[in-house]
Amino acid sequence: MIQESVSATALGLGLAFSLGLRHGLDTDHLLAIDAMTRLYSPRHPRLARCCGLLFSLGHGLVVLSIALGVHLLRAHGSPPAWLALSGSLVSIGLLLILGLGNLSHWHVSTPHLAQTGAPGSPLWLAQGLLKRCEHPAVALLVGALFAVSYDTVAQAVLFGSNVLHVDLPLAPLVVAGAFCLGMLCVDTAAGWWLGALLARYQRRARHLGRAMGMTVAVMSLCAAALGLARLCSSRFDQWAQNAGLYLSLGTVVMLVATFWGNRLASRRAHPVWEGYRS
Repeated sequence: MIQESVSATALGLGLAFSLGLRHGLDTDHLLAIDAMTRLYSPRHPRLARCCGLLFSLGHGLVVLSIALGVHLLRAHGSPPAWLALSGSLVSIGLLLILGLGNLSHWHVSTPHLAQTGAPGSPLWLAQGLLKRCEHPAVALLVGALFAVSYDTVAQAVLFGSNVLHVDLPLAPLVVAGAFCLGMLCVDTAAGWWLGALLARYQRRARHLGRAMGMTVAVMSLCAAALGLARLCSSRFDQWAQNAGLYLSLGTVVMLVATFWGNRLASRRAHPVWEGYRS
């Protein structure tokens, strides 16, 4: 009996951890982390590498708080239906801001476009807003806001109800913690990887940083457009849910391909650059 209980507990924690890994691979997570890392990198390279960690901590704190609240209140049921709309709108709005911020950064770092930004334009407004938000707490806040969605809250409610039947003290918190740990591994790795690449290569090839910034900006804006399309069409929403993992993997492939493609182009254009060591 004890062995069965231990096996069930290990299985439940492993499942929660796996769900966290999958959640960390969500397209909006990856793009938000990459967008913040790109924006913070020029002036705050150390903070840029921690964007994924901070984002995941903010996200995880919301999950843990909901799970603990459900456990203490002995609450059951589903999250309110309005979270499906409000959570989507929050994610879309944040992706738009981050996408425009990266587009603005690319705009001002491109020599022949640097002087063409006009006060009052979306790019100018995004850049001005983001310049005032370069603080670690902002990455935490963005992660927390992304957690205010129907899917994330629903998972946190299930953890709080201990549907995985983990036989441990404060089991809902332990299960939610396993979920957050899985998410933390993926999100931290994503932010650290991109931050390290930018810190290593940005001073050697400026156009590489601009190319990746443009890619992240376009993909963030496309993700926001995808979110709007999902709100407008239930059929498209179903397709996006089924293709979620493929969209996430496509995001990773696109970022890696952009980096290596531009790095190879830099090597051909500037052979001496490859021999430089900063």
